Amino acid sequence: MKQLIYVILVLGLFEIASNLFHLLRGTREKIGLSAKRQHQELPLSLCYHHFYWKAWIMFVFGLLFTASGLHAYTTEKQGFLFPVLVLFGIYGLAQAFYYRRTYKVWTSAIVYLLPLLFLLFLSYK
Repeated sequence: MKQLIYVILVLGLFEIASNLFHLLRGTREKIGLSAKRQHQELPLSLCYHHFYWKAWIMFVFGLLFTASGLHAYTTEKQGFLFPVLVLFGIYGLAQAFYYRRTYKVWTSAIVYLLPLLFLLFLSYK
């Protein structure tokens, strides 16, 4: 379980750093165009607004991952971690259904569900 918590912490810090890089670009257009390079699971023909909001959503998930990972690490309780991973999985599926893109968006949905599946698997051991 500790290994999963470490992965969640690293993922949270990565999401904070990588999306903060985009969010510090200034205008919505500059942020969206910058985030477009990272979030290529979305259709690249979309307006920059989609990538702007994607950067904000992933930044918030980074904060949630870091907070829930630190809480799970320090208290050895996963009560806060579980709902965060459920929300992340739901977000991945919602994104996949909304954009209905080929394999890229569905692959990212599977990746978004993996932390939750690992938590459930490790919880039953």
